[in-house]
Amino acid sequence: LTAPDSALSYFSPAFSVGSPLSGHAVAAGHDPGVVYRELFAFLAADLVRDGFLDFGVGVLAGEREAADAWSALGFGRHFTLALRGVEPLPAPPRADLEIREATEGDLPGVFELLAEQRRFHARAPMFLPDLRILREPQEAMTRAFLGQPRCPIFVAFRDGRALGMQLFAPRSFVPWPLRDDATVYLFQGVVRESERGAGVGAALLEHSLDWMRREGVRRCGLHYLSANPSGSVFWTRHGFRPAEHTLQRTVDSRIAWSAR
Repeated sequence: LTAPDSALSYFSPAFSVGSPLSGHAVAAGHDPGVVYRELFAFLAADLVRDGFLDFGVGVLAGEREAADAWSALGFGRHFTLALRGVEPLPAPPRADLEIREATEGDLPGVFELLAEQRRFHARAPMFLPDLRILREPQEAMTRAFLGQPRCPIFVAFRDGRALGMQLFAPRSFVPWPLRDDATVYLFQGVVRESERGAGVGAALLEHSLDWMRREGVRRCGLHYLSANPSGSVFWTRHGFRPAEHTLQRTVDSRIAWSAR
C-alpha cells in the first residue's frame, strides 16, 4: 500500500495495491488468462469494498501470455524497468560540462531539477500529478539517499548552473529476480528543458557508467514512464533494454456509491 504523503505516491497512486514480479505465478499447464482472472476477482472484491481502487502488477517483458491475461482484466503499461550493462557509450560525450558528485551544498540546484522533472511529467500524455504535498517528501528522500553506498547524485554544471542530474537509489528498486549485488538503480534522470537534445543527458550517463565500472558494477536498472515521449527513446537509444513492465488498472470510483 502507498501512503498519500509518501514520496513514492508520486509514481503510484495513494492507497494503490501492487503485486511485484515475484509475487504471482501460474503453474505450467494452466491457462494464465483463467488463473489470473480468478485470483484477481477473489482478491480485488474485498479490496474494492475497502476503498482500494488502484492496482498494479509486475510482468516480465517477454511473458506475452501473462501480459495478455492482465490486459484482458483492464491493466495497461504504466512503467517499464530497463536494464543495461556498463559498457561505454559509442559516441564521445560533450566536453564543455563540469560533472561531479553532488554534496549537501548542491541540493538546492538538485531540487530545482526535480521540480523541472515534475512539471515535465505533468504534461500530456503522462499526467503525473505535481502535488505540493509530495514535494517535501521527495526532497527528504533525495537528501536521505545522499551518502548511502552506491547512491550518488551526479550533476552537470555549466558556468556554475546545474543543467541536469542523475540520482541513484538503493538497488532494491530493481525487482528481486532481476538484481544482484553488482546491480545499481538510476532513480531519476533529468535535464533542463532548454538543454534537452544537446548531449547533457548522454554526458551524465557516460559519467555514471564510468563510476559504475570503477565500483565493480555490472548492471544498471531504471524505470521510465511508458507514456513518456522522450524518456523511453533516450534510454533505449543508449543501451537500456526493457526487462519488466508494471501494469496498472484504476477501478471506476463510482463503484464506491453505486454498488448494492
